[in-house]
Amino acid sequence: MRPDEGVVVKVSAAGKPSWSLMGKGRMPERLVCIAPVEKNRAMTTSTVTCLHEDEIEQHRLTALLTALQKVSPLKDAMYDDRYWSNVKKVKANWNKPITHYRLLVAVKDDQYVGFLAGRLEQKQAFVAILGVLRRREDLGTKLLDEFSEMAVNEGIPVLHLRPDSEVEGFQARIRFFLDYGMSACLDDAAYLCKSLIRD
Repeated sequence: MRPDEGVVVKVSAAGKPSWSLMGKGRMPERLVCIAPVEKNRAMTTSTVTCLHEDEIEQHRLTALLTALQKVSPLKDAMYDDRYWSNVKKVKANWNKPITHYRLLVAVKDDQYVGFLAGRLEQKQAFVAILGVLRRREDLGTKLLDEFSEMAVNEGIPVLHLRPDSEVEGFQARIRFFLDYGMSACLDDAAYLCKSLIRD
């Protein structure tokens, strides 16, 4: 990508976000965010650990999801969604591909501070929800790194998600995902994708 290019996020008349590549002479009608895309960002290392389903304590997960709803409310998804808020039910649904969610909880200083729920599908690793209690501590990056590693181990080539459209924090969400190396999916600009294929 040239220095004069980036990713443009624009909002349609219906309020739906869409992403497109920007170059000289191409500008959207209503600009929301322009951010340079950092390609092939390296995975991070930090003192944050990630717990998987078998290690998550239900009462602590419930407290985390409640806190996330207060700190970072979403419009398109709920932290306490029945598909991922109960660890026992998540495990019971593992034989049902459409509802088989994988859960990750970020832990720092023995506190649950971040959450990711997603599905490992045949062609993509779909992130359904991602939330963190503390910003600028690489919590979201650590969760995405862990989920991406799970996908790579399953031979899944693409990380895929749709950023929540809640107005509050929307630009920060888009910037975070772009900085993570994601860009508009070729088949649907409302989604962001990242190749997990390693050279």
